[in-house]
Amino acid sequence: MKEDILLELYDYCSKKYSKKEMAELLYKFEEEFPYHIEGIDKQNFIRNYMDWFVLEKIMPETGKRITESYVEEHPELDEEKKQKILNTKNLIVSKFVVISKDILNLKIKNMKDGSYYNVVQASNNPQIQPNTMIIGRIFPYGNIYSFAGTMILQHTPMIIDPDIMMHAYEKKEIERMENIPFSPSAKLTAVLNKYPFQWIDGMCEALSLDTGGRKNEKVKGIAEKLVAELPAIINKLPEQSRNALKLMMKNGGAIRYNMLKEYGDEISWWWNNHPPTSAIGALRLYGLIVVGKMPQGSKLYKMAMIPKEIIEELQKMNLPPGEYERMFKSLTGKACLCNDLGEGVIIKNNVMPNIQKRFSAVCPGPNLAYFSKIVSLAEMIGHIYGRINLLNPTYRPNMFINEL
Repeated sequence: MKEDILLELYDYCSKKYSKKEMAELLYKFEEEFPYHIEGIDKQNFIRNYMDWFVLEKIMPETGKRITESYVEEHPELDEEKKQKILNTKNLIVSKFVVISKDILNLKIKNMKDGSYYNVVQASNNPQIQPNTMIIGRIFPYGNIYSFAGTMILQHTPMIIDPDIMMHAYEKKEIERMENIPFSPSAKLTAVLNKYPFQWIDGMCEALSLDTGGRKNEKVKGIAEKLVAELPAIINKLPEQSRNALKLMMKNGGAIRYNMLKEYGDEISWWWNNHPPTSAIGALRLYGLIVVGKMPQGSKLYKMAMIPKEIIEELQKMNLPPGEYERMFKSLTGKACLCNDLGEGVIIKNNVMPNIQKRFSAVCPGPNLAYFSKIVSLAEMIGHIYGRINLLNPTYRPNMFINEL
């Protein structure tokens, strides 16, 4: 869950100043408050003023901002959080256009200089959509931005920026790639060979590999580099990326993708020009995880998975006792109560060779009742395509009648 530093600073002020003192400060500094909006109600004015007061106002008696005093008076804070709080002074006041929206997450563009920012809303504002113009201010907290104070929204039927259309195209293409199905035992090379060249070239550049040559050759090089240098690659990942990887390991190497949302997962379509920098994006860029559709029971879900080669290498690293065994059982376990349904993949990859009983099976459906003889594969294909009829004489009611 995102930290709300503004609430922490409000709480600090309420303890530092009495209600009477806060009212006096409001009156004292009202004329120098730079963000007056005509017609604003009292509640929004106070919110607008307080965000300015805690983030920007330099107090005459100390020569410091509230944020600086807060950090000084809380030495127990870790250095990372202290720096995040102090960096909130780097506000950006401008006119922005919303390029994309994903519930609380916005990608906005500064209309003055063309810079992009990832902003997380405190709550989902339905009036903010792609192509909305926002006049206001944002402040950084770590690698994300938040809105400060009250903003002005403007809407127009005209497309304000061509990047909005480009992002819609990117989103569609990314969704198409993330709908590709793969099995729980999929190898990295098998998945990467389905990737677009923009992603493969971006991965090569991230791993300091040559981007020239055939795609399958580049895919092979990526897999070999990962296996050879996995500890060094993991060590240079951002902390949030490593935490997400640990979470996936605890879940057997595969996890429903929505469980990773809090780590930040923004990616572009053009990895070769704009390599992903978000926590999950970095894992995808280095080939440590792949995203696609995987079966769970009778349904397909969008999943993130650590490929087989990486799982095997992680086993050789300093995993806790029993962790690899648990991961192994999770990946080789059956997805159905019917015996032997998972054997095909296990036989092909020579997994658990010491177990003697090794044969694959197919789970029949209820329509087997209307077949009563052994036929060849060619005959069954002929039946499927309507060239011959292999059904027995048993009366076969409509499928909907059978369901009653």
